[in-house]
Amino acid sequence: MNERLKKALLILIILLGIVFIKTQTYAASNVIEIGTAEEMWNFAKDVNNGNTYEGKTIKLTNNINLNCSEEKPWYPIGSINKSIFSGNFDGQGYTISNLYINNKTSKYSNNAYYVNVVGTGLFGVVINGNIKNLNINNSKKEL
Repeated sequence: MNERLKKALLILIILLGIVFIKTQTYAASNVIEIGTAEEMWNFAKDVNNGNTYEGKTIKLTNNINLNCSEEKPWYPIGSINKSIFSGNFDGQGYTISNLYINNKTSKYSNNAYYVNVVGTGLFGVVINGNIKNLNINNSKKEL
């Protein structure tokens, strides 16, 4: 093999190793940091897919603009029929802004809401969990 190809393979192996180590650390850590809107959306999706985060602490590391809109509404973290949040969420005094929730997009069953029956906000259902030190700015909810 020529030297250029060897260097490229070595760099690829190093990068794959770093990604693997970071992924394993993130999954095994009891403290998870969120500092971007993308990370917040991914966290919400993960909870809504069944990860309760029990025994974990989520910490904001920055103010986050979710950029929600009618076209891209926020689906609360945790819902009565699908999932709950049971971890600790520490906003560390940071602000989440531009939260838009539209109940019209919720699904119905026999003329009753079944997605967010208990709560509609940044979080929908929290059982045995905590939310603290968090500010919400410029939020809107439509029924």
